[in-house]
Amino acid sequence: MTKTKTPSALAADDLELDNVIDTLSAHKREIMIGGIVVVVLAGSLLLWRLSVNQKNDRAERALAEATNALYAGNRPLAATEFQALADRYRDTAAGVEGALILTQLDFEDARWADGLKVLEAIKQSSVIENFRAPVDGLMGGAYADLKKYDESVKHYQAAADESAYQSLKDVYQADVARILALAGKKDEARKIWADLASRPDSPLVAEAKVRLGELDAAPAGKN
Repeated sequence: MTKTKTPSALAADDLELDNVIDTLSAHKREIMIGGIVVVVLAGSLLLWRLSVNQKNDRAERALAEATNALYAGNRPLAATEFQALADRYRDTAAGVEGALILTQLDFEDARWADGLKVLEAIKQSSVIENFRAPVDGLMGGAYADLKKYDESVKHYQAAADESAYQSLKDVYQADVARILALAGKKDEARKIWADLASRPDSPLVAEAKVRLGELDAAPAGKN
């Protein structure tokens, strides 16, 4: 009698493959939708990147045009173009740079309120992180000229804290010391100058020693 051949057992891999195929077949609609979503998201990301690049390019061109107007001696036109750049392209590096130049023009003309307004606005930029120190530094200088020494010290100290490099920190710390001395807080100023004078690698070491000599030669001020 001929024996009937018993079918061989399916391998585990074959079973798993069948399960995968069954799952794909059962959920093919969801998978197709998911694939479409991925494609749409990828396309949206690409368009966003292109838009950002184009915006940055336009901002760079606007900055170049405003700068050329300034170098050509047309200060009113340059100021107008820098203002438009700061307003329209605030969230680009070129827009922030334009705002800083505009602020300097305002301060040169003693338009302190106008310049400070520009700086306060640019602080809301999404790319402000790399510009915080120069923004606070300019604000510190403006408040010093306005003789608002407490505000000046606050912003100069913020600029020192925000600077990535020790040499820049020292520059702003020296500004803090000068303003403290102007405000009559000579003991506080002396502490800063003493610290700067104690570090041979500081770019302010020479001035620090001179300032210490001046402070020591004068009667100690009241704080």
